[in-house]
Amino acid sequence: MQEYKCDKCGKTLADQRDYAVPGICRDCFAEMDEQEKAKYFQMMNQMAFQGPYPFRVGFGKRLGAYILDFLFFMVLLFIFMFAFDIVDQFQYLTLQDIVNQDVMEDFQRSVAPLLIVLAIIYYSLEIVFARTPGKMILGIKIAKDDRTEARTRDLLLRFVVKHVNYILDGLALLLVLSFINVASSFLNLIVIIGCFFVLGQRRQAIHDMIAGTAVYHQSDINNTQNK
Repeated sequence: MQEYKCDKCGKTLADQRDYAVPGICRDCFAEMDEQEKAKYFQMMNQMAFQGPYPFRVGFGKRLGAYILDFLFFMVLLFIFMFAFDIVDQFQYLTLQDIVNQDVMEDFQRSVAPLLIVLAIIYYSLEIVFARTPGKMILGIKIAKDDRTEARTRDLLLRFVVKHVNYILDGLALLLVLSFINVASSFLNLIVIIGCFFVLGQRRQAIHDMIAGTAVYHQSDINNTQNK
């Protein structure tokens, strides 16, 4: 459970209703002079007017993090392809005067498992750290939609919705069912379209709306967690 404490006296409170104003218990608030009380009332009015929306990161910086992650992932993929001699196979195929379509499709199917596994491992960093390397570089992080630290289950749900295509593609390879690939492509299109919802007032992509999360600058996240 979330622990409630007074920022002024440090006393543990039984419930958030024991706060007179955010962070201050009723006893400490009663001892304040009128000028100090007015300052807290003004702060409360500003918080009520703003809400968490203005603190959320917009489309531009989130796109920047995505591009960084894409570049990092491609470098990682190339390293593994080089380690497994897949790069040499690709160069051999592309240097042929006539590319055999069946051979190329077989090559793509052989690379697919590596691509899916690496993508799931790389992007699942958001479940552990609430951000990928791209987000870390730009100083942004996933949190709850109320600006508190996100729970692991929130981050897991967000990951599943956002990267459902990789999960379904992996199942398609394991079960050898082509219709799963069709479902994967359709759901991935919905997720891509849903990313543009970040342009709206709420600044949440569709996977954020479903998981109850949003992206903030690290410094704007309240360091508490609702369990």
